[in-house]
Amino acid sequence: MGKKYQKKLKDYVVQYGCSYRTILRYADQGYPLDDPAAMLEKLSAQKTVPPGLKAADGKQPPSDAAEKRENTRLKNEKLRFEIQVLRGEYTENSRIREDITRIATATRGQLLRLENDLPGVLAGLDSAAIQKIVSAKCDEIIASLNDATSNLYLPVPECPPSP
Repeated sequence: MGKKYQKKLKDYVVQYGCSYRTILRYADQGYPLDDPAAMLEKLSAQKTVPPGLKAADGKQPPSDAAEKRENTRLKNEKLRFEIQVLRGEYTENSRIREDITRIATATRGQLLRLENDLPGVLAGLDSAAIQKIVSAKCDEIIASLNDATSNLYLPVPECPPSP
């Protein structure tokens, strides 16, 4: 082997980040060592891309190990979310909509009842007495609303550890 050929091999080793043996094998198999884009295409199809060979955008094509890591990460993330749901840290949107509708309907009913009840109670009273009665009725509605919402979506109690 000439020095020029050895220098070129050394350049390929540095460029592609793999061993002399691998570069010689690529050369024996007719790989286009002078064209990094063609090398990337050829090796990507085989899923054996040397660490020094990057795509034109600078990103490494995904390897089997990288795909496995990503799949494992996604599975772990899904399991974490499912555990959080079981613990009561998340609530289904449909349940929230049902609860809001129920609470809003009950509050609306109380306000309509207030509208019907107040005229007879307030007739002939002075402003101080009216304010006292209206304030008391509003406090009842607010307390009822507070009671309806205070126990929503409490976390599920922790299960005791199994023996």
